[in-house]
Amino acid sequence: MSREIKFRICYTDQQGTKQMIYKDEHLMLSLNGTVYGNYGTKEYPTWEPVFDAYEQPFIQQYTGMKDKNGKEIYEGDLLRMITEGMVYEVVYNSEYTAFTCRVHNYHLRADASDALCDLWCVDCKEVIGNIFENPELIIKS
Repeated sequence: MSREIKFRICYTDQQGTKQMIYKDEHLMLSLNGTVYGNYGTKEYPTWEPVFDAYEQPFIQQYTGMKDKNGKEIYEGDLLRMITEGMVYEVVYNSEYTAFTCRVHNYHLRADASDALCDLWCVDCKEVIGNIFENPELIIKS
């Protein structure tokens, strides 16, 4: 099974606004998570770090799945279960070595922050935002 490996980056610009980078051919991600930009040419690249040491970009991986509308699902996205109206955050679970969903507004359980679901039923989930640009969608119980 092969899938497309893609990332997006969320960072705070100089005005304090959250910005998302979905695709940029001039960026490279190193194995240690540093984002480099090509300030040279394609033939003679000059790779330099894009973000200053004090800036904390958040790098999210594409899960390889799409929601019911065909929108790509990334780590950090907020999904709404169509049948239940619940809000889930897409997270990477190292215990299961898979992307899962964390329940945010499931107020009927005491351990709501630990409740997880899988992403396999993506046709019944819809991307409604992400944790960086839409934090108001996360309902704290």
